[in-house]
Amino acid sequence: MCDQSGLLVIVDALQRHQPIYRAASTTHLLSAGFGVVMLDFVALSLLVGTRAPSLFQVGAFSPLLLGLYLLALRSVQAHEQQALAAAPSTDAPAPPTAAVQREWRHFGLAAVAVVAAGLWLPEAADRLAGELNLSRSFVGTFLMALVTTLPEMAVTLSALRLGALDMAIGHLLGSSLFNVMILAIDDLFYRRGPLLAAADPVHAGTALTALVMSGLVIIGLVMRPQGRVLRVTSWISIALLSTYLVNVALVYLSGT
Repeated sequence: MCDQSGLLVIVDALQRHQPIYRAASTTHLLSAGFGVVMLDFVALSLLVGTRAPSLFQVGAFSPLLLGLYLLALRSVQAHEQQALAAAPSTDAPAPPTAAVQREWRHFGLAAVAVVAAGLWLPEAADRLAGELNLSRSFVGTFLMALVTTLPEMAVTLSALRLGALDMAIGHLLGSSLFNVMILAIDDLFYRRGPLLAAADPVHAGTALTALVMSGLVIIGLVMRPQGRVLRVTSWISIALLSTYLVNVALVYLSGT
């Protein structure tokens, strides 16, 4: 989630006329808020470690993460439907069926390419950690996260080019929610006990960092700052970047 929030810094810098928080939909507050709650459970599970309750070798917090994710999807959809109902109606012509099917094919092929690359990436990253004598926590938190964020960056920049600011922000926050929820799925396939109980405690710092960054995003969406620091980006984005860099340094210095 840190990387997705960090990408907001790039989006904010590219929006030259005003900070992104000025024009963003209030629906994003829901996504960010649910992200905070889900990250709370992740951080708590990491901090208590093996003392956390479990059920059939699955952490007790995993069902909560899955339930919160589904509730977040439903809540965001309901909020958007209310906003569309209140907005003036515009009768847009329905796209041709053939065009919709073509775009679904393009979407599917792109998804398969991303999945295929993702299956190979962990093995390559593990070898890289050994060759460079870097900790697996650092490689996973920074290098792997950076690489897996590149497709998200491409999607975000494409959305900005189309002028779809809310799509770009929603993509990043929604991806953050999904990345937290996927821990519950991973827990089902991890047969040595609760997944988060076996993780190194250093990841609790990353979870807490993500909490701070989510809080900063919420502040930005509520305050909607106008000014820019050195005419580059808003102070919210400066705080996001600083928080992210501090976490990278702490994980690297931990050496675990």
